[in-house]
Amino acid sequence: MKINILLALTNETWQLEVMSNINEQNQLKIKRRCVDSVDLMSAVHLGLANKIVVSADFPNLNIETIVKAKKLGCDIYGIYLQDDLESVEKLKNIGVLTNFAINASDNNKSLKPLFSHLSNITEIDKFSSGLEELTQIPGLISVWGINGSPGRTTTAINLAFSLANKNSPTLLIDLDAVAPSIAASLGIVSEVPGISSVIHDALKGKLNIHSFEKNVIEVNSGLHVLTGITNPKRWPELRTEGLLQVFKQASQIYPNIVCDLSAVLPETIDPNLNNLDIFRRFDHIPKVLELSSQLIFVLNANPLGLIRSSESLEALSEIYKREPLIVLNKVNSFNLGAKYESTVEAILGRWTNPEQIQRIPDRPELFARIWLKAESVLNLGDGEIVGIFNKISNLVRNEVSKPPKSKRFLRRVS
Repeated sequence: MKINILLALTNETWQLEVMSNINEQNQLKIKRRCVDSVDLMSAVHLGLANKIVVSADFPNLNIETIVKAKKLGCDIYGIYLQDDLESVEKLKNIGVLTNFAINASDNNKSLKPLFSHLSNITEIDKFSSGLEELTQIPGLISVWGINGSPGRTTTAINLAFSLANKNSPTLLIDLDAVAPSIAASLGIVSEVPGISSVIHDALKGKLNIHSFEKNVIEVNSGLHVLTGITNPKRWPELRTEGLLQVFKQASQIYPNIVCDLSAVLPETIDPNLNNLDIFRRFDHIPKVLELSSQLIFVLNANPLGLIRSSESLEALSEIYKREPLIVLNKVNSFNLGAKYESTVEAILGRWTNPEQIQRIPDRPELFARIWLKAESVLNLGDGEIVGIFNKISNLVRNEVSKPPKSKRFLRRVS
């Protein structure tokens, strides 16, 4: 098993030699050589590795970067030229406490203590190694779509209720990094975001069934919820590597895992925007989409929604290699009358079988009531809507992988 390493080094000759020696170690793998602190933190948030080798002269290196990396579960090792007391002092001052002196004339020999530390295999290293071979999470259902409030959250909630009503235990996770609203929609008051807490346990190597028991809210006997992160300052906690550990553990407990995702993909953001927070917030989305066993794409039933959906589905096809299930939401005779049906099929038919497109009628009063009552639309007696969500849940329900039943003691929503 190879251990993934991030390098935060410069082009100094002795540092290039260090890099070359690390590269020659059979048990180590350089995942990325970062160009500056922004690039380093982006790699950390993507979960590329949890071990970092850093030099004192690395661009923009400061105590804030080191503190954030440590908080996200990284082990950090400093290197400096032997007798360069200024560099080792700087490393210590910014929080890099494990440092190794490098002898420029005998680089390989002086690196042995560093190699010994880097080769220490942790639980996260074991998971990271298996992560590269991971192609799909059993029962993972992602609800994604265009921006502009097409109804992703409403679809995710009612799908989760429909699955749970079929005696198919379901975990609903709020991964919306723009405006998480599942907790508010269901009347859940929680001081601590559930998803953040279980990711924290994962990064510390402490993730188990008890992590879910203390963080998951039980809405009913078959539906449990992990609330999202509402404080923008905490969005960096959505670290991809930890999140995937959560998915793997959850798939051993729940047949279905429904995720409500933001509409944004990192690749679609203007690269000129030098805002690290933006990239941290959305870096998890492509990987979640890629590993989903089922994907539901939601769009508004109007001409603008169709235009946006074509662009989004084009981007999605590069990530998700199977046909998505498309939900055409808020259908009415004004926005999309019968004459638009051929246009709908021409645009959406490129990506899925037109007969599989699910249409949800525009019932603003009905859906306003579910938000006011903080419950599922399935409880309000509209037979047509109930039938549509039952059909959707039948199409995406996980019938292959059935986790062993385990007794859970969870907090019920009041």
